[in-house]
Amino acid sequence: MLGFGKSPKHSFALIDISSGSVAGAYLHITPKKPPTLLFDIRVRMEERAEGQLGMLRALDTVMNALHSAGASLRTYSGSGSVEQLFVTIGEPWLQTQVKTETLQKKEPFVITKEFIQGLLKTENKGVKETATLISALLNGYQVDNPVDKKVKEAELTILTTSMETEMHDRLTKSLRRMTPSIILVSHAILMQKLTEHVSKEQKDFLTLLVSEESTEIGMVKHGALLKIKTLAQGTETFVRGARTAGFSSYTESGA
Repeated sequence: MLGFGKSPKHSFALIDISSGSVAGAYLHITPKKPPTLLFDIRVRMEERAEGQLGMLRALDTVMNALHSAGASLRTYSGSGSVEQLFVTIGEPWLQTQVKTETLQKKEPFVITKEFIQGLLKTENKGVKETATLISALLNGYQVDNPVDKKVKEAELTILTTSMETEMHDRLTKSLRRMTPSIILVSHAILMQKLTEHVSKEQKDFLTLLVSEESTEIGMVKHGALLKIKTLAQGTETFVRGARTAGFSSYTESGA
C-alpha cells in the first residue's frame, strides 16, 4: 500500500483520523530490517468543539508535532521530508458504503469497460465521492478484471466513499503542508487488507474496529468486503456509562 522510490531507504508519515482522536507517526524502512517507528502521537478531539472543527484542530496539533519531530527523521534518512503521507480515516468523517450489482441472463453477454464506468459514476453535488470495483464474481468464480469477459451471471461489488466537499478541501489543504503525495483509505479497507495479510488462508470473516465514538463492522466474503455497518457507540460510550453508574474515579484514573 506504500509506494517505494529508487532509494534503498524510505520514510513515510502516517496519520489516523478516528471518530474522537487523530494520531500521527513517522515510519522509516530499510531493506532487510524491521520497520522503525520514529515518533508517534495521538491527540483527542475537544469535546466542546462541534463537528469537523474538533477534528481539524486535533489534526493541526498532530501536524505541528510531526513537523517538530522532523529531527528524528533526519537522523535515520538524512532528510526531514517524507516520500508519502499515508492517511486512514473512518466514520463520521468519511462515509463508506458497499453495494453488489447482480446480473443474470439466459444468453452469454460481455461486460464492457463502459458498463463498469457507468456503475462507478457518481454525481452528488457538495460531496466528494470515489467509487471502486472491489470484487467481481463471474459465473461463480472470482476474477481480478471482469472487463471483456463473456458470462451468464455476474456479481460486481462496489465500494463508495464520500465526504463533504468543503471538509475534503480543508482536510487535504492541511495534509499537503507535509507533502503533495497523499494516500487516503477508509478504515474498512484498511481492516480488510490487514486481516488478509495476517491470515491469507481465511477468506470469510468479520472485521471490527472500535474507536472513541463509533464501531465499524465489516463483512468479508471470498476475500472481498461485502457489507459495512457503523454503530454510534465506541469506547467513550462505555466510559460515560461507567461514570453515570458511579465509577468516575475508575474512569478518570485512565484504566
